[in-house]
Amino acid sequence: VEWQPAQIEKFRSHLHNKTFGPSTKLPPGRQAVPMDWVFKTKRCGRKKVRVVIKGFHMKKGIDFNETFAPVAVIKSIRFLLALCAQHDMELLPFDIKTAFLSADMDTEIYVTLPPAFNDDPNPQTAAKRSTTVHRLLKGVPGIPQGSRLFNNKLHTVLVSLGFTRAPDDYCLYAHATEGFLFVVQDLWTDDG
Repeated sequence: VEWQPAQIEKFRSHLHNKTFGPSTKLPPGRQAVPMDWVFKTKRCGRKKVRVVIKGFHMKKGIDFNETFAPVAVIKSIRFLLALCAQHDMELLPFDIKTAFLSADMDTEIYVTLPPAFNDDPNPQTAAKRSTTVHRLLKGVPGIPQGSRLFNNKLHTVLVSLGFTRAPDDYCLYAHATEGFLFVVQDLWTDDG
């Protein structure tokens, strides 16, 4: 019961992002990858829940291909810090709360949902383990290609907004406005 509000919030987040396709039959020759809950109590006492895929069950060449995602070059970060200091510019960090859920999957993966996670957002009335199989439509924590998928999604969005990627750092973007606007994408996953 103490985790119920956090579970419901996570369930709604997955519904909003359309993470899973409808319940379906597992295609012949395919294996469903299990998912599970990860529970954490933050220092402030807030309950945090994640739904993660057990990525160690996934097979390269079937469930995923490429996993590489670039990280920012330290000289780019130093350059921007120096530029901000020299020109009295603002430096604002940002966090994307559901980053992996925004990226579309690049392979066909079927999952079994964790206990009490099915079409009913109330864990008390959905207490039985879900035995249905769903196609995974968005990235989730635990998939090997998660950082790559999000990096590709963010690149597409930034380019559509008029940003240009630096030729020697795939995580540094610039946008010529009345001044300059820079984005350094240094993708890493924290503890939520």
